[in-house]
Amino acid sequence: MTEKKKKAPKAETVVEKKPLVLEAFARHKNGEAAPFDVATFTFDDRAMLAVIFDYDRDVGRERIAVFDLALLSSGEISFGRNSWRGDVFAGSLRRAIGRRRR
Repeated sequence: MTEKKKKAPKAETVVEKKPLVLEAFARHKNGEAAPFDVATFTFDDRAMLAVIFDYDRDVGRERIAVFDLALLSSGEISFGRNSWRGDVFAGSLRRAIGRRRR
């Protein structure tokens, strides 16, 4: 019996053509509020975490928060140290998640 080789996740291209690789994602229900996705991904040799809220009609776009997992695990949550522009990652993450959901 031969073991199937697991395909490496396809990289998306983001800022400065650096690859983004989706590692895992999960959909979360948020009680009365809107559901959201949580994703782990690799970008620029960093393990990252994104919280992606659905499209917000009031803002005219989705909201996304991105964090460096190593910094989070050390308790670093301050602005300027563990701050990433979510809008830079939003499109690539949505495309990667959409491909995995199919």
